[in-house]
Order: sequence, then C-alpha cells, then structure tokens
Amino acid sequence: MNYCLIQVHTQTATFRNPEFQNFHKSFALPPPTTIVGLAGAALGLEAKEAQAFFEGRGFQMGVKGTSCGKANDLWKYRTLSSDPAKATSVLTREILYDNRFLIAFANENADLIEDLRVSFMVPTYAPVLGSSDSLAKIKVLPSDTFSETQSTELSHCLVGGNAVEDALAAALSNQPFNFYLQYNDSMFYDLPTRFHYETSGVRRVVERKPFTFIGTSMKLPAPIAGLTFDNQFVPLFSL
Repeated sequence: MNYCLIQVHTQTATFRNPEFQNFHKSFALPPPTTIVGLAGAALGLEAKEAQAFFEGRGFQMGVKGTSCGKANDLWKYRTLSSDPAKATSVLTREILYDNRFLIAFANENADLIEDLRVSFMVPTYAPVLGSSDSLAKIKVLPSDTFSETQSTELSHCLVGGNAVEDALAAALSNQPFNFYLQYNDSMFYDLPTRFHYETSGVRRVVERKPFTFIGTSMKLPAPIAGLTFDNQFVPLFSL
C-alpha cells in the first residue's frame, strides 16, 4: 500500500451538518466529501471531476484533528423570493477556530498517490477546507516520518461504520469484549459520499455511508488499520 499524509492548518473552518437548518452546526472534522474537495482543488479539478478521480479506484482515507474553540457567526443572505419583505434572511453558522488536522490517503496504485503528493505540494487552486473563506495551509509529510500500524485506541478521528454498534454486536456474539467510550461529540451519521451533478450545476446525494466521529477517546474490541505519526494514530476507512 502507498500513502500520502498531510498536515492541514486553518484559522477557521465549518463543516455543515445537514440535519440542522437555520443553525448550521459544524462537524468536528471534515467529512469525506470535504476531503475529496480539498484534494480536487490541489489537483485542479472541479467538484464532479474530483469525485471521479476517487470513485471506484480503491482509495482509503483517514482524518484526525482538533480545534482550539468554536464560535457562532450570524449571517444575513439574499433569498430567491420575489417578495421584497422576504428578500433577505438570517442564519447562525458554527465556526471552528485554529484547526489542525492530519489527513491520510492510501492506494495500491503508487502513481495515484504520487499525483496527490505533488499536487498538495504545489496546489493548482487555493486549498480551502469547508467554506470558501477557510484557506488551508498544507504540509506534505515525508514517508519516513509515519508508519503503517493497527490500533484499538482512537481519539478525535473519523472511522467507517457505526463503531459503538459494532462493539456491542461483538459482545452479543460472545467475542472477547474490551470496549469503552468517553462521550465528547462522538456521534454516528450516514454521510454523503457521492453526488449526481445536473447540467445546471445542481448536485444531489445518490450515495451515503455510515461513519462515526470519535471524540475524546474510544477503545475498540478489535484493532483497525491506519497510520501513526508523532504518536498520533489516524485510522483509515474506504471511500
């Protein structure tokens, strides 16, 4: 397996949870589609092309990181209403401050990983994470600074599937059970992973996959594969 591991730093970022409407709550970590968009910008690809670059090519990804704080920002925007009284509206958006993430890419094809490495070192478009004003500073980590490992100890990361449900299923099937979870925004979601793009540019979700955002700490009943850098474990998931 071949890997590309990058450090990403942004002053602000927001990753909208689609379950919230007037209040745009942010996920604690960039979801898979945001990571695809970040890579697409580096590669010089539009959203549809970036999706095609990753689709069906055996990629794995991983993300781990933290933010120093949160804030709520009040936004006033124009609507599409023809009624002057409804021409504008407001919403509150949650913003993450001083964000530092490790983002991993894995693939059997060394050429695809090399394309990503080169693109992140010299991005075609300005890399952003989440909203268009969240400029990202990216550092590509040398391959000799991280290693391929397995671990049961997770924190501040994203894993594929419903991690809590999987652990409980292992207990019910009489498998060895050693599991704990410290709750801190550890949540399970069905996240979009693929869109259909209309000729008008409008996109709609056509595929979702289950993911768990791990908060402060969690121990799984069985180890999962990932990368370790500077004593930080980044679990990998299939896109």
